[in-house]
Amino acid sequence: MTSDNIENARLLRQASIETLPNPNTTNDYLCRQTSEIGMNNTVKINLCYVPSKLVISSQAFGQYLHSLDVATDMPLESLAHTILDDLNNELIPRWIQITLIANEQGLDRGHKILIEDRQPQWDNKNLLNRLSHF
Repeated sequence: MTSDNIENARLLRQASIETLPNPNTTNDYLCRQTSEIGMNNTVKINLCYVPSKLVISSQAFGQYLHSLDVATDMPLESLAHTILDDLNNELIPRWIQITLIANEQGLDRGHKILIEDRQPQWDNKNLLNRLSHF
Protein backbone atom coordinates (compact mmCIF):
# COMPACT_ATOMS: atom_id res chain seq x y z
CA MET A 1 0.00 0.00 0.00
CA THR A 2 1.46 3.38 -0.99
CA SER A 3 1.65 6.31 1.40
CA ASP A 4 -1.10 8.07 -0.62
CA ASN A 5 -3.37 5.02 -0.23
CA ILE A 6 -2.67 4.88 3.51
CA GLU A 7 -3.49 8.58 3.86
CA ASN A 8 -6.68 8.20 1.82
CA ALA A 9 -7.77 5.24 3.98
CA ARG A 10 -7.14 7.31 7.13
CA LEU A 11 -9.16 10.23 5.77
CA LEU A 12 -12.06 7.93 4.85
CA ARG A 13 -12.04 6.35 8.31
CA GLN A 14 -11.99 9.71 10.03
CA ALA A 15 -14.75 11.04 7.76
CA SER A 16 -17.04 8.28 9.05
CA ILE A 17 -16.81 9.73 12.58
CA GLU A 18 -19.96 11.82 12.81
CA THR A 19 -19.76 14.32 15.64
CA LEU A 20 -22.41 16.37 17.40
CA PRO A 21 -22.03 19.53 19.49
CA ASN A 22 -21.42 18.91 23.18
CA PRO A 23 -24.65 20.01 24.90
CA ASN A 24 -22.72 21.41 27.88
CA THR A 25 -19.11 22.46 27.36
CA THR A 26 -18.76 24.00 30.83
CA ASN A 27 -19.03 20.73 32.79
CA ASP A 28 -16.72 17.74 32.70
CA TYR A 29 -18.61 14.46 32.30
CA LEU A 30 -17.83 10.95 31.10
CA CYS A 31 -19.12 9.32 27.92
CA ARG A 32 -18.76 5.59 27.39
CA GLN A 33 -19.46 3.42 24.36
CA THR A 34 -18.73 -0.24 23.81
CA SER A 35 -18.72 -2.28 20.63
CA GLU A 36 -17.19 -5.38 19.09
CA ILE A 37 -15.46 -5.82 15.76
CA GLY A 38 -13.85 -8.56 13.76
CA MET A 39 -15.04 -11.89 12.51
CA ASN A 40 -17.18 -13.42 15.29
CA ASN A 41 -16.70 -10.22 17.34
CA THR A 42 -13.11 -11.09 18.20
CA VAL A 43 -12.23 -7.69 19.70
CA LYS A 44 -14.27 -5.77 22.27
CA ILE A 45 -13.63 -2.02 22.27
CA ASN A 46 -14.48 0.26 25.18
CA LEU A 47 -14.34 4.00 24.57
CA CYS A 48 -14.50 6.37 27.52
CA TYR A 49 -13.91 10.11 27.14
CA VAL A 50 -14.56 13.56 28.56
CA PRO A 51 -15.85 15.66 25.67
CA SER A 52 -14.71 19.17 24.90
CA LYS A 53 -16.72 20.75 22.07
CA LEU A 54 -17.88 17.57 20.32
CA VAL A 55 -19.34 14.15 21.11
CA ILE A 56 -19.55 11.10 18.84
CA SER A 57 -22.95 9.61 18.11
CA SER A 58 -23.44 5.94 19.02
CA GLN A 59 -24.29 5.09 15.43
CA ALA A 60 -21.20 6.88 14.12
CA PHE A 61 -18.94 5.01 16.54
CA GLY A 62 -20.26 1.69 15.23
CA GLN A 63 -19.86 2.82 11.60
CA TYR A 64 -16.32 3.97 12.28
CA LEU A 65 -15.43 0.64 13.89
CA HIS A 66 -17.00 -1.17 10.94
CA SER A 67 -14.56 0.72 8.68
CA LEU A 68 -11.76 -0.84 10.76
CA ASP A 69 -13.07 -4.40 10.30
CA VAL A 70 -10.87 -4.88 7.26
CA ALA A 71 -7.84 -4.14 9.43
CA THR A 72 -8.62 -6.37 12.41
CA ASP A 73 -5.74 -8.65 11.50
CA MET A 74 -3.38 -5.92 12.72
CA PRO A 75 -1.93 -6.27 16.22
CA LEU A 76 -4.14 -4.92 19.02
CA GLU A 77 -1.47 -2.34 19.86
CA SER A 78 -1.59 -0.90 16.33
CA LEU A 79 -5.38 -0.98 16.31
CA ALA A 80 -5.48 0.89 19.65
CA HIS A 81 -3.16 3.61 18.37
CA THR A 82 -5.16 3.94 15.14
CA ILE A 83 -8.42 4.40 17.05
CA LEU A 84 -6.82 6.85 19.48
CA ASP A 85 -5.32 8.94 16.68
CA ASP A 86 -8.55 9.00 14.66
CA LEU A 87 -10.78 9.94 17.61
CA ASN A 88 -8.32 12.52 18.92
CA ASN A 89 -8.29 14.18 15.50
CA GLU A 90 -12.07 14.31 15.16
CA LEU A 91 -13.34 14.75 18.74
CA ILE A 92 -10.43 16.56 20.38
CA PRO A 93 -11.63 15.32 23.80
CA ARG A 94 -10.36 16.66 27.10
CA TRP A 95 -9.47 13.09 28.07
CA ILE A 96 -9.87 9.77 26.26
CA GLN A 97 -9.31 6.13 27.18
CA ILE A 98 -9.63 3.18 24.83
CA THR A 99 -9.52 -0.45 25.93
CA LEU A 100 -9.28 -3.36 23.48
CA ILE A 101 -9.89 -6.87 24.72
CA ALA A 102 -9.34 -9.97 22.60
CA ASN A 103 -12.40 -12.22 22.79
CA GLU A 104 -11.87 -15.52 24.59
CA GLN A 105 -12.54 -17.40 21.35
CA GLY A 106 -9.93 -15.40 19.42
CA LEU A 107 -6.30 -16.33 18.92
CA ASP A 108 -5.09 -13.59 21.26
CA ARG A 109 -7.43 -14.43 24.16
CA GLY A 110 -6.36 -12.72 27.32
CA HIS A 111 -4.67 -9.93 25.34
CA LYS A 112 -5.79 -6.52 26.58
CA ILE A 113 -4.66 -3.01 25.64
CA LEU A 114 -5.44 0.21 27.48
CA ILE A 115 -4.38 3.52 25.96
CA GLU A 116 -5.28 7.04 27.00
CA ASP A 117 -4.52 10.66 26.27
CA ARG A 118 -5.54 14.06 27.60
CA GLN A 119 -5.32 17.66 26.60
CA PRO A 120 -2.39 19.52 28.13
CA GLN A 121 -3.31 21.21 31.41
CA TRP A 122 -6.57 19.25 31.78
CA ASP A 123 -7.02 17.40 35.04
CA ASN A 124 -10.10 16.34 36.95
CA LYS A 125 -8.97 13.69 39.43
CA ASN A 126 -12.38 13.50 41.14
CA LEU A 127 -14.09 12.58 37.87
CA LEU A 128 -11.41 10.10 36.78
CA ASN A 129 -11.47 8.43 40.21
CA ARG A 130 -15.08 7.43 39.47
CA LEU A 131 -14.10 5.47 36.36
CA SER A 132 -14.17 2.11 38.13
CA HIS A 133 -17.78 2.80 39.14
CA PHE A 134 -18.87 4.18 35.77
